Amino acid sequence: MIRALTSASNIDRRQKCPGSAFAESLFSEPEDSADSKEGTLLHGHSADSDKDRADLTSEQREILEKAARTDKQIFSALHTSCNMPEDEPFDEGNEREMWFFRGLKKLFPGHCDYWRFYPRTKILVIIDRKFGRKEVTPAEANMQLRCYAVMGAKLWNPEKVLVAINQPRLGFEACVTLAEYTSEQIPAARDHILRVWDGSHNADASPRAEAVRESEAQEQCRYCRARLHCDAYRAKYEWLAGPSQTGKDAFVAKLSTLTDDGLDAVWRAVVFAKLIEKEAKAEIIARQPAGGMPMYELSDTGNTSTINDTPRAMRLLQNAGLSEGEIMDCAKLTKEKLAEKIQVRESLTMVAAKKRLNAILEPVLTITAKSPSLKRIPTSARVPLPPAEKPADARVLDNGTDDQLFPR
Repeated sequence: MIRALTSASNIDRRQKCPGSAFAESLFSEPEDSADSKEGTLLHGHSADSDKDRADLTSEQREILEKAARTDKQIFSALHTSCNMPEDEPFDEGNEREMWFFRGLKKLFPGHCDYWRFYPRTKILVIIDRKFGRKEVTPAEANMQLRCYAVMGAKLWNPEKVLVAINQPRLGFEACVTLAEYTSEQIPAARDHILRVWDGSHNADASPRAEAVRESEAQEQCRYCRARLHCDAYRAKYEWLAGPSQTGKDAFVAKLSTLTDDGLDAVWRAVVFAKLIEKEAKAEIIARQPAGGMPMYELSDTGNTSTINDTPRAMRLLQNAGLSEGEIMDCAKLTKEKLAEKIQVRESLTMVAAKKRLNAILEPVLTITAKSPSLKRIPTSARVPLPPAEKPADARVLDNGTDDQLFPR
């Protein structure tokens, strides 16, 4: 299937990096990753509950069941908040193709996973299921969901659009985010999306070659197929190769001597470099058969394997002579999955189920604080701080050389 260059799913990338449309137009669509293929598989099953799930792993079946339960919770909350009876009539469907229009002209497509329209109250609900493990931008700030709201408003002419993200692999508190658009708010949302489109595309819808490329925020680069060839992206991390020639220990020893700007540059380089590690490694391996990249040597690292059906694995091990106790000594219990089991078994909310689980396991729990996450605040949103005295001889990083990165 040939995907549209720009669509609802990547409009956020166009907003953060207007030049990404032209950059991506120069490269063919990459092969789907294993995660992408699994997402496609699970979306197909979630759209058709009658599909045979025998070939799915037990974890995949549980994820689909949780997604379906979460959908029901979303609608139950909607009925309660809007005082709608449980038998309120509605139309619904899956995998609906929608389009964003300028006048009569189609600009770009979107595909919503699930929609439901209540004709009496003129309420439209669009649910986007995300089966990945990484938390996505919440619905209220999610450009893909904003596009769906505008696209859905054109199709059904509702008075209110509720867009929701359902991430069944996350904990209860994080697995659902919601945003509401009234009919009065839709025009402003539409104008916002048009400004983003015009920043990346010419009047004939071709990508703008002169549009600026930005890599300030790492997320829009994560799935950009041009990132290995993008100067703006590469500049964020390539300078790190020079200072790192002295080795890890020497580099780490100098971190405390960095200015704030220097340490900020190091952290951003580290985060950005992680995003292309897999692709850069694959490119090195691909060049070697033709004699390229002779400075690297390949070595066989063997295979990794994971157990994908725990109940069946336990039966096989017991048949081979291991006792249940011996097996359980090697088992890793996931609190998230245990809480979900308690939630269903005892008809509790996830918050109550987690409290119940913690009470049960209290004698065997060791609680340690997690390392805090870091989120970079855009320059425009920072609160100005009083000027601080810089260390003697410290210089602000400008072109990334070792001398400028570290004070002497």
